[in-house]
Amino acid sequence: MVTIYLIENVANGTVYVGSTVNSSSRLTKHRYMLKKGNHRNRLLQADYDNYGLDQFKFTSIEEVNSKVRYEREQFWMDRYRETNNLYNIFPIAGKSSGRIHFDETKRKMSRASKGRRPSEKTLLASANARRGKPMPEETRKKLSEAHKKRDNRGSRSTNAKLTETKVEDILARILKGELQEDIAKAYGVSVSAIAGINQGLTWTHVPGVRSSSPRTKLTDDDIVQILLRFRKGETGTVIAKDYGINHCTAYQIKNRKSWTHVTLPDRIEPEVAI
Repeated sequence: MVTIYLIENVANGTVYVGSTVNSSSRLTKHRYMLKKGNHRNRLLQADYDNYGLDQFKFTSIEEVNSKVRYEREQFWMDRYRETNNLYNIFPIAGKSSGRIHFDETKRKMSRASKGRRPSEKTLLASANARRGKPMPEETRKKLSEAHKKRDNRGSRSTNAKLTETKVEDILARILKGELQEDIAKAYGVSVSAIAGINQGLTWTHVPGVRSSSPRTKLTDDDIVQILLRFRKGETGTVIAKDYGINHCTAYQIKNRKSWTHVTLPDRIEPEVAI
């Protein structure tokens, strides 16, 4: 059996409705938390601090079957809501939905959630919930406007290690013929980051990125020449520098891990991949 109980403030008529399978233990716990000043119901705790224990009455009002526990608890909550103020934070018995949050609590929740990335499980559940549902036109417009105002290019990105000024310096060093590996070490970034700038794939908003790149795209003829130069014994670093590509890209071509549709003429044996 389940006991539906009442905690009533006789001074102002406000009540708290609850249910338990052990009324003695539950009411003792309420009294203990109120005396300690850490009751989870802030409204009840505030009135307890103001009026004192003598102004509160603890009453068992009904014994019911467990199958109708929350139904009966809800009945008494609704009944007292009509004539009394309720301490209950949750408007629906047995459920946490619709909880009343205080302004201070809202501020704490906001601070705690800032910068926190939702888990993959949460993102997946959210995506599944939206699947097949058309986005309202008003929401679409708001997202579009927000996207237009947001500019996370270059140094504005939270993960950026470079600045626009450093990119301009990198371009100048590339034009002077410095190796991309040396430039990458000097700026504490990967070689692929330098190659991206050199090829006009990143930092394209910086003046001169595209025009300063000696090459931004390889052709099939380039691949043939690169393979021939490897065949003659030239190093990938030298070849990559001449073609304005990452040395890793050059070795991927050599080992036939990329541009595999390009083949050497029949009279020349392709180099064995290593």
